[in-house]
Amino acid sequence: MLMSLAKGTLRAASRYFYFFSGEGSLTFWKFTMALGGQYTLADVHLTPAESAWGRLHFHDSFLNGALIVDAYGTAFYQGRHLDIMYQPRLDRFFTGTGYTDAFVTLNWKIVATIQTAQVFLEMENALSKDYQIVFGYLNYLRILRFGLNWVLWD
Repeated sequence: MLMSLAKGTLRAASRYFYFFSGEGSLTFWKFTMALGGQYTLADVHLTPAESAWGRLHFHDSFLNGALIVDAYGTAFYQGRHLDIMYQPRLDRFFTGTGYTDAFVTLNWKIVATIQTAQVFLEMENALSKDYQIVFGYLNYLRILRFGLNWVLWD
């Protein structure tokens, strides 16, 4: 288990913030369950004061170790926070006066590894949750990716 307390700073004196974060994991047989989160203390919250995540990971090998399969399911929680506004003409982000509601997204990924090649299939926002990080830019679509990673040199 890992815990930390840190102090960060942005440009102005009123933008000092402290955060407490922690994460831990438990492995049983071919499964690993991990949990983590962060709580932030600040005068102005540009991000949620609280956030958390949980992940279930399955790992196994087949064909005498020639094929390795990993499967992940992850839930992300983002708490309520000030709206983040965007002005495209100035290419500038700033805080609004309203609040963005808390939301939870679910993601999954399956990876098959054979020597130096990986084939993967993943989906973000599997439940098609309607949420926004920047006010006015909704993220409600499921994002499906399929791909190949290959190490060409060692």
